[in-house]
Amino acid sequence: MLNYFEKNPDVPSFSLAVNDSGNFCEQYPTHEHYTGERNSLGLPHMSEIYFAWVNEVVEQVLEVYPDKWFGVLAYQHVYDPPSFPLHERVVPYLTKERLAWGDEQVRAEDQAIVEAWKQKASNIGFYDYIYSNPYMLPRVYNHLMADVFQYGADNNVVAFFGEHNPNWGDGPKSWLYLKLLWDPYQDVEALEQEWYERAVGEEAAPFLKAYYDHWRDFWENRVHETDWFQSRKRIVYFLPNSAAYLSIVTDEEIAQSRAWLETAVAKASTDKQKARAEIILKQFEYYEASALSFPKPVEPLTGSEDALALLEDSVHYQEKMDYAQKRLDLIEEFTGDPIHHHTSTPQRHNMVWSGLNAEA
Repeated sequence: MLNYFEKNPDVPSFSLAVNDSGNFCEQYPTHEHYTGERNSLGLPHMSEIYFAWVNEVVEQVLEVYPDKWFGVLAYQHVYDPPSFPLHERVVPYLTKERLAWGDEQVRAEDQAIVEAWKQKASNIGFYDYIYSNPYMLPRVYNHLMADVFQYGADNNVVAFFGEHNPNWGDGPKSWLYLKLLWDPYQDVEALEQEWYERAVGEEAAPFLKAYYDHWRDFWENRVHETDWFQSRKRIVYFLPNSAAYLSIVTDEEIAQSRAWLETAVAKASTDKQKARAEIILKQFEYYEASALSFPKPVEPLTGSEDALALLEDSVHYQEKMDYAQKRLDLIEEFTGDPIHHHTSTPQRHNMVWSGLNAEA
């Protein structure tokens, strides 16, 4: 690191973040410094060893370069704070997908971790997983994230990093988050309304609002009933390579979503407004094809009525297969397009299905 700063004297900081795989030698029973202690995630607690090393390195570097800063990740094995303070020039970024804060118990537990870190670090950052793609619905939870940003501002959080992969299917999300990072106390609904009206015009805006309000309710409330949410809510991040949340999406709400967006296109006044509405509708086609082709879990049959209903549904399999192909065709069509491009694809995340349902 001394060599790095010698060659790059104007760089203000250096990362000492852990890698993504764990595998500290001290986490294994054969190591002389093994303690067997577990952290709040149930993983080997490595914070004492790791952050002692961080402090030692930082102190040595600051003797030569006293104005530098050092970022670290409070992630997995070093999720919990150590028993001693970090050097004031070390900024730990606390990793958590705070979509989980929609669960009040999880929010309280995670905020307790934040409080513990405040006792050990002069400054802290939030590291979050605010992905748009590869998700297959508009992934907006703007009011919840406003709560997160406000809590951060009130609790000495000085920085934010989010893994994002944005696309226009999420509408105002990226713009809104950037506005809130400048001032988290702004009126979220007023900002959303400003975006809708600037995007598609005053007459079309209510239909865009209805669409995004519907999917905000999904991510802030309804998704809690899924195993996708419940199985991971106390883990650092949810699984973006699982589409299991689609199991509770109905054909009716997909049809209603299309109606809202088609109305927004029709009511947009200017060519630019209409073009923006059409971009959002085009992104929706991918969500639509994904939801309508997804092989949902089938409950155990309790009688002939259930069996006949399942048999009746089978007549739609050709349509489902067509939608399964359409979603892949759309991703190919989007590739390289400066507006529609998805940086994470279904193929990359092993989320390709035929439209047939083997379980059924």
